[in-house]
Amino acid sequence: MFLVQVLDELKQRELGNSEKEEKMQVKKKTIDLLPDSDDNLQKLKALVEASAKRVVHLASQWEKHRAPLIDEHRRLKEICSRQDLESSQKLSEIKSVHDKIRVSTEEAKKKEETYKQLVTELENLPQDASRSAYTQRILEIVSNIKKQKEEIKKILSDTKDLQKEINSLTGKLDRTFAVTDELVFKVAVFFI
Repeated sequence: MFLVQVLDELKQRELGNSEKEEKMQVKKKTIDLLPDSDDNLQKLKALVEASAKRVVHLASQWEKHRAPLIDEHRRLKEICSRQDLESSQKLSEIKSVHDKIRVSTEEAKKKEETYKQLVTELENLPQDASRSAYTQRILEIVSNIKKQKEEIKKILSDTKDLQKEINSLTGKLDRTFAVTDELVFKVAVFFI
């Protein structure tokens, strides 16, 4: 236990000594520079001036590259906003088409049930009733149902096309963001 304390104290003193030694080295170097202080001061001023010029030059170079990048970023952001708007409009259209499909499907089911009911009624009617009038009515209903099925197929096709277009726009949007990020990162790394 005592040995551990002694070792800790020894380490602390060594650290203190190394810090004092570093300070002493700095002071020694400073004292060495004093005899030729005017010349060293001029060198230091020249070094500071050169560093300031370099900073100004780098800042102007950065500005030359920054402005086009900001413009490009804004342009790409605008494109992304437009594509977002188009995507949301397409999505709205798709939702509307889905609603129409649902309504048309429900109507088709109802008409199919009506058709089956009428066929059953026709079969149950006495033979002397005006069979041709009922047959004509049934054929009209069947024709209407076929038309509605065609409309539903068309709506489904339109929905698939809209979905493909939305997927394409989403892909373009993702690629545009990736390119913008890469450009900004490359330029930022170039100036660091």
